[in-house]
Amino acid sequence: MRRFTALLTFRRHAATHGSRSGVPVEIKGHPLAHKTRQGLIFMPDTLQASTRQIDKGLIFFDESCRFRTMERGEIVRYWLESSNDDCQVMESLFDNGHYAWALFLSHLVIEKLLKAYYVKCVDINYPRIHNLVEITVKANLEVSEEQKETLVELTTFNLRARYPDYKNRFQKKATRPFAEEKIAAAKELRQWLLEKINR
Repeated sequence: MRRFTALLTFRRHAATHGSRSGVPVEIKGHPLAHKTRQGLIFMPDTLQASTRQIDKGLIFFDESCRFRTMERGEIVRYWLESSNDDCQVMESLFDNGHYAWALFLSHLVIEKLLKAYYVKCVDINYPRIHNLVEITVKANLEVSEEQKETLVELTTFNLRARYPDYKNRFQKKATRPFAEEKIAAAKELRQWLLEKINR
């Protein structure tokens, strides 16, 4: 409940002080916050704000509603932690026979690692896209042809598991052997990316 209390507190704070501080912020829906060891973090696309400062980076604030843009290292840690969380969920979904959703998560696992790499090596303003190959290009990250093929296929899982017109066909295709093979490839790519990021 602490997370939602903080959300409500921040909403009241924004409504009360937004116009005077020049930082009008509206938080829509829930749960928009990602809980990390550092506190509550909001992605910029979950906020509506008029200031360039808020538009640029992740927004961090504590339960006293003090907020600031995050430093580069904090953003990298956010993406790493979020990717690790998704990897655990992916494995749980696979173990419980939800193969299509496990494959959907495999895309997120890699996307978040690529964004961690981008933030660390290129710029704090990571690309707001989901095409994994495009992210590697923007990050100037050289990948092998085999890795590129894996990235292309993982990107398709993001669409096929999400939209109804793809979903039914994809669920039939996403058998245990198929998912096992693709998730193994994603995990191999994940390990390679972690080594790149942690250098």
